[in-house]
Amino acid sequence: MGIYLRGTIYWFEKRVPAALKKALKQTLYRVSLDTSSKSLATARGLKADIEIKAEWSAIKEALAGGPKGEYEKANQRAVTLGLTYTDVSNLKGNPKAIAERALAIGPDASKEDVIAAFGLAPKPSLMLSQMCEVNEELVQFDIRQKSPDQMRKWRVQRTRAANNLIAVVGDMPLDQFTREHALTFREWWRKRIEVEGLQANTANKDLTCLQGMWRSINDRKMMGLPDLWAKTSFRHSKASKTRPPFSSGWIRDRILSEGSLSGLNDEARDVFLICINTGMRPSEVCNLRKDQILVGPDVNIPYVSVEPVGREVKSGRAVREIPLVGVSLEAMRRNLDGFPRYRDNDNFSALVNKYLRKNGLAETPEHTVYSLRHSFGDRLTNHGATERVDRDLMGHRLSREEYGDGASLETKLEVLEAISF
Repeated sequence: MGIYLRGTIYWFEKRVPAALKKALKQTLYRVSLDTSSKSLATARGLKADIEIKAEWSAIKEALAGGPKGEYEKANQRAVTLGLTYTDVSNLKGNPKAIAERALAIGPDASKEDVIAAFGLAPKPSLMLSQMCEVNEELVQFDIRQKSPDQMRKWRVQRTRAANNLIAVVGDMPLDQFTREHALTFREWWRKRIEVEGLQANTANKDLTCLQGMWRSINDRKMMGLPDLWAKTSFRHSKASKTRPPFSSGWIRDRILSEGSLSGLNDEARDVFLICINTGMRPSEVCNLRKDQILVGPDVNIPYVSVEPVGREVKSGRAVREIPLVGVSLEAMRRNLDGFPRYRDNDNFSALVNKYLRKNGLAETPEHTVYSLRHSFGDRLTNHGATERVDRDLMGHRLSREEYGDGASLETKLEVLEAISF
C-alpha cells in the first residue's frame, strides 16, 4: 500500500480497516495525487495518508459511540431541550445556571438529558491533522475579505506548516502535544537553516502559522491549553538580504530606454510602469478596479485609490490615494478597467522578474520588480519628504500617533512631480 504509478500519474492506495469495510462498502481507498513527479507524489501521499487516517478515526468513533459521537449527540440533545451545550467546567460556581438547566429537563430526565444539560459528555480529541480545518471554521469572520487567491495562499501556508509538524513529531491529539514537541520541531528547522542555508524567515512562517492556529483553537474552544509555541521563532540575522532598490539612473537609462519593455504584453508593461512612480505593491496595481481609477477629464488631479475591494489589503494604512504622474499616468490611461489578466493571481511578478533577468534589466541578480517600491521610498527620502507624506504614499504606519486626515492630494502631487519619471 502507498503510492504507485498509473499511466503517467501517481496514485495513493490504502486498505480500508476491517472494522469499516462494511460501513464504507469498499476494501481499498484510492486517490489521484495529480503529479508525475515521484518526490512530489511521496509528499502528497504522506498528506493523503494522514488525512484518511484522521477521517477513518472519526468514523470509527462515531460508529462506536466514542467521545466524538457522544459529544455531538449531547450537543444536538441540548438544542432539542432549548439549551446551548456547555462543558460542566463552565457551570461550576454558577448555581443560577445549574438551576435553570435542572428546571429545563425536569425531575424525570433521562441520562442523555442530564449529560446534555450539564455538559457531561467526554470531550473529543482534536488531532494536529485537524487544526487547519478547525481553525478556518473559527476565523471565518477574520478572513472574510480575502480574495480566492489570497485564501489559497492562506490555506497553503497553514497546511504546509501542519504537515511539516506532523512529519517531524507525528499526528496526535492537541491535549497530548507538549512543549518538548514544539521545541523538537524548532530544532528540526534550526538544522535545516544551518545545513540548507535557509533564511530564518522561512522557518518563522511555519512557526507563526502554528502559533496562530494553536492560540485561535485554544481560545475559541476554551481548551485551557498552555501557549506551547511562545518564543519559538528565530531572530533574523543582521546580514539577512533585503531587496535592493533600482538606482534612478538605471530606471531612466535602462528600464525606460526605448523598446526595453516591448517584449512584455501590454498589461504587464503598464503595471510595471505604474509601479515606478507610485511605489505601489505589484498586487495593489494588478487588482485595481474601474471605480478605483480616477483619471477622467473631470478629475483635477488624476489618482488611484487603494481599497479592500474584492480582496484584503495588507493593513489599514495600505488604504490610500496616490496621484498619477509621468509614465505611470500614461500607463493608467491605457487601462481604465484595470488589469483583468493579472487580477487575483501571482502571474505578474514571475513573468516580469524573468523578463528583467533575461533582458539585462535587473541591476543585480537580487533586483526584482518589488525593487521599484524600494527605489520609490529612497527617492521620497532623498527629496526630503516628511514622514507623514512618506507613510501616506507608501501605506506604512507612522512612528508617532496620527492626527488629522494626512497629506492632501495636492501635497502628494507636488512631491511626486519632483521625483518621478
